[in-house]
Amino acid sequence: MTKQVEAKESLLAEELLTLEKAQKELYETKMMLEKFNYRSKNLDEILEVDSKDPGK
Repeated sequence: MTKQVEAKESLLAEELLTLEKAQKELYETKMMLEKFNYRSKNLDEILEVDSKDPGK
């Protein structure tokens, strides 16, 4: 019985590490997307100003 509990604890520990790694990767992806969206909005604003200014 003790070996079964130890085996289950080991599997749970591995699963926890896997979930923590996935959570970290999701957070990093979220940060990259937010950065991309911010830069994209800035670019859209620049392009909008350029398209409204026919003198350029």
